[in-house]
Amino acid sequence: MMVRDHRDPLRRRPPSENLRVAFSVTVLGLLIGAIAFAVSLVRDRMYAQDLSDLEYVATTLTPDQR
Repeated sequence: MMVRDHRDPLRRRPPSENLRVAFSVTVLGLLIGAIAFAVSLVRDRMYAQDLSDLEYVATTLTPDQR
């Protein structure tokens, strides 16, 4: 097997290095997904609170429908 320069993008890597890269990318993807999920939960809670506040204001400002 021919050893190439470390700056050569076509050099052959050992399988352990490829597995390390694949595992790192997987963990990074899971971390990004968890952060996005947490952000969506916070946004949903904020929107629900805003809707609740608007419903309260609407019921207090409208006259009774009796």
